[in-house]
Amino acid sequence: MQRLGLRLTETLAKQIRRSFHFRPELQCLRQVRTSPSSGVLPLDAVPARPNAVWSAPVGTFQSLQRCACQGRTHTRSLSVVSTSAAGSTAVAAAPRDPYEVLGVPRNATLAEIKKAYYRLAKEHHPDSGGDKSKFAEINAAYELLSDEKKRKQYDRYGFREDGEGASASGFEYAPGSGAEDILRQFREFFGSMADETASGAGPMGSGFGFFARGADVEVPLVLSFMEAARGTEKTVQVSAAVECRACRGTGSSGGRTEWSPCAQCGGTGQESYQRGFFAFQSTCRRCGGSGRRLRNPCSTCTGSGVTPGLRRVAVRVPAGVDSGYSLRVSGKGEAAPHGGTPGDLYVRIQVEDDPYFHREGPHLHVVAPISFADAALGGAVRVRTLDGEAEVKIPPGTQPDDVRVMRAKGLPRPGIGTAERGNQYVHFRLRVPTSLTSRERELIEELRQIEQQRRGNRPSEAAYDSDANEEAGSKNFFRRLKSLFATGGA
Repeated sequence: MQRLGLRLTETLAKQIRRSFHFRPELQCLRQVRTSPSSGVLPLDAVPARPNAVWSAPVGTFQSLQRCACQGRTHTRSLSVVSTSAAGSTAVAAAPRDPYEVLGVPRNATLAEIKKAYYRLAKEHHPDSGGDKSKFAEINAAYELLSDEKKRKQYDRYGFREDGEGASASGFEYAPGSGAEDILRQFREFFGSMADETASGAGPMGSGFGFFARGADVEVPLVLSFMEAARGTEKTVQVSAAVECRACRGTGSSGGRTEWSPCAQCGGTGQESYQRGFFAFQSTCRRCGGSGRRLRNPCSTCTGSGVTPGLRRVAVRVPAGVDSGYSLRVSGKGEAAPHGGTPGDLYVRIQVEDDPYFHREGPHLHVVAPISFADAALGGAVRVRTLDGEAEVKIPPGTQPDDVRVMRAKGLPRPGIGTAERGNQYVHFRLRVPTSLTSRERELIEELRQIEQQRRGNRPSEAAYDSDANEEAGSKNFFRRLKSLFATGGA
């Protein structure tokens, strides 16, 4: 008989493996909390779902896959996919919220529930041309919410206790139950854990010691160009869970921590359920896997040891940071329940543009306007640097957009300090005067005549390939022109 039972179990397992598989949804249930532009963080993050393990005598199911966030206690939510003989697939949808079906709030009275039921039942009754499945859904929702015991059970655990064939776990098993029914109940059960977590009854609520680390927090920080280039100290405002002041993070009232074994799991931290051939095991929903519960939870934080809070954190910004840099401040994220390790604070940098300096990595680019007299004869021009003003030589014969390099005058590399800096590139730009004095105009006309005489009928490319006497004459003329511009004209 034992062999026969094992063969039947193996046969059923093969059928289930052929008919069903689980598809992880790529959605993390423990999201990093992102601050809006104001820097104040919301506290309405989605609660994490506890990691569950299922098993069967012949390995029908495998362990749940962990979430992509690699959290020790996180899993991806599941969808049951049924494959028919023809190869088509259909996703088994979770039952709708009965409050949503009847269109009533969760605090609705019995009279309000009855009124909504009678209105919807009349509207969707099959005798009046209504949809049968919709009508059945309305009846099921009313049956659950009109029963005080079932409603309390649903509000607390998110599943129904239908009497015979049901248990506190919410699973139903009866001879003739199909694999799809079993898997549906399994999915509903673990889905209810997230609801219980949100209400404070699960691992993120009154469960103790389940999460060893607080959540990380991210805030933006806008800097001016010079603040980012030279480094600075800033203060950011962070809204996140902080240690409860009433209980000092212990979660207990009266300053004394008293524990008692969890009545749900008997102190083991695990809940096990046997339904026919299948054995299910999960982390205890009441104690979060710790196996114990506080006897005297703090009334301020409801035993979690943390409360919503707002604080200011000083941040030291190193020189040379750029937009997109993220600075980590260890231990300044959210406080962890019951004195665990707090999360980290991540400061996301955004640097404003500067009208004078143009940044390219650690290098800086600036534009220096020069006259055509300085371009021809050479000279000097003063430019701004991160260290103040500096003089840059203009070589004779400088062409428009020629570049001079100022070594180690650029930005420091973050984390290295000023020991290693980029360069500053000076781009010369020819400045042409828009208004001329009579003397300036006379000299420029003279220059044009000289150029025409030199050029003659030769191509423009060869116009300046003149002999030494012509070059000497041109230089003398440019010196006169430069002297005139320097004295302000006549």
